[in-house]
Amino acid sequence: MSLVFDYITGTEKARIYLCKENERSNFLLDLKAKYRKDFDILLRQIERFATFGHIYDGTKFRHLDNGIYEFKTPKIRVLCFMLSGVTPKTILLTNYFIKQKNKAPIKEIDKARRLVAEIEKLNNERKLIL
Repeated sequence: MSLVFDYITGTEKARIYLCKENERSNFLLDLKAKYRKDFDILLRQIERFATFGHIYDGTKFRHLDNGIYEFKTPKIRVLCFMLSGVTPKTILLTNYFIKQKNKAPIKEIDKARRLVAEIEKLNNERKLIL
């Protein structure tokens, strides 16, 4: 699989990228079209993370599983992870899902895990280009 990364925003504290499985896939555009209010909330959260390097409010950002985190809005969840060994903090947004239950769907977490494993492999081989 050939991954593509789009820069979203960043400061000296954190940089945020969108991880795409191909050049045409962009789930942020889907969110913007279908869930405008939640998309705006998500962008504010992403910009806040980039500005301060963290979000302590668990209702907006929390650790899910084995290095996978989620940005939370009322209707959507965006899964991400922090690239290790990189300064400033580098967050890669991997995928999203629509909140329907209290727990994140295993299928979506597995998809994020798969992307994380591939990205970390590229990073360890020094082949990751952001």
